[in-house]
Amino acid sequence: MDSDAMLYVNIDNIVKNYNFISVNSSCHPGTIFQGILGASPKNKIIKKALVQAYNTSQNMLDNDYHYFCRQLYNIIKDNDFGYNIKLYDEKRKNIDKGDDILDGETLLFKHYWKNKVIPPIKYMSLKNKTYSWGNSYIKFLDNFKMDAFGQGNYKIIDEKNIIANFGGRTHNISFNTGYTEFSSVRKDDSQIVNGNLIN
Repeated sequence: MDSDAMLYVNIDNIVKNYNFISVNSSCHPGTIFQGILGASPKNKIIKKALVQAYNTSQNMLDNDYHYFCRQLYNIIKDNDFGYNIKLYDEKRKNIDKGDDILDGETLLFKHYWKNKVIPPIKYMSLKNKTYSWGNSYIKFLDNFKMDAFGQGNYKIIDEKNIIANFGGRTHNISFNTGYTEFSSVRKDDSQIVNGNLIN
């Protein structure tokens, strides 16, 4: 997985029982996005791709940036090995906000290829904000602390997601773009709580 790609789901839900996984590029049809590759041990697709790569002239690569991506696409489409292969979908909505890697409508990855930086949640976007939580509230304080049914803390995962620990439980909290709403999934029992910005 490229270092400028962010995983949004449990990797077990991506790998499953496939012998090979990657991404069918919509931005460059007839190629594979090689920034996300998964293969079973001693995989013959990887071996065939490497043999072809070792026998590719530098001149070919200088003149065709996506040559290897197209070559791998053809190996996968041939599937001479009878493997269980999964190619996920790539969708570009906004060139500055990364490409979505999808399984149907489920976001698996975001690939921040343009700037090579996974954007963090703006710390100041949460600081001193209070949100509804059922009939109560949670408040984000200085130094990644929380007032949430007693003392708590949180850690930023990416642009819209944090992991919060409070009330003796771990919560995965996802915010909307303006940090005015969130949806939280509790780790132990998957209980979902939705909240809104109070102040």
